[in-house]
Amino acid sequence: MINFEHTPASDFISILGSKGMLSNGLKAEVEKNNKLNVNSADFQFKKIVVATFSPTLRSDTKKAYKKEIDYYKSLINKNKANFIIFISSQTIEMTNNTYYSQAKADVEDIILASISSVAIIRPGMIFDTKSNRYTLQSMNKSANSIFTLFNDQPKITICSIVDIYKIINCIALNQASFDHKILSVGLKKYKFKELQNIKHTQALRIPIVSQFLLERLSIFSPRVKAYTTGRALRNSPNICFPGFLDKFNY
Repeated sequence: MINFEHTPASDFISILGSKGMLSNGLKAEVEKNNKLNVNSADFQFKKIVVATFSPTLRSDTKKAYKKEIDYYKSLINKNKANFIIFISSQTIEMTNNTYYSQAKADVEDIILASISSVAIIRPGMIFDTKSNRYTLQSMNKSANSIFTLFNDQPKITICSIVDIYKIINCIALNQASFDHKILSVGLKKYKFKELQNIKHTQALRIPIVSQFLLERLSIFSPRVKAYTTGRALRNSPNICFPGFLDKFNY
């Protein structure tokens, strides 16, 4: 346990990973916001370990799935005394047809069953407000296209890296309240065209891709497959934090 009245945030919040845009963005927020407001000098808590590792994001394969599961089993064994925050994904509320969604759902189950102190954050589409781009490169490319989806439906929320850091901060100060809780980020769900316009507002977008064509294209693209086919692996959680585009702050 750590008494952190005079301790920099970077000493008790550890962001794992060094290659991803999300992990690097969270590290920058920890370094910038190096103090937490603690009312009691006697306040003590477990060290926070934030895990974002996701090889299935880069390669939607069985090999990457196994690598992800093995990584988190090892992480749990090394951090029994710490409080783990796992960054999952709302994709598991959309489809069971990708290794990415299967890995996230299985890691959630493994962590919740295997460690005494844990919380899970499920973001939707993650947007870096500082660089004005998504952490998912394929979404950045789509935002610059004049084409969009035909007859699309709102499916996923949006949040910023700062939003996720704020939730990590909130969990750190209220560990007992959030222990073994799953937290969603963002209140409103967006259509694909709306997600495109958040990064790059474009007056003209031609809706040419039908649901039928998307389902055919999903054979070749796991990202399209996640958006169009399959069934939900998990229900949406009961706890939801607003994102940067929602109407109020917390």
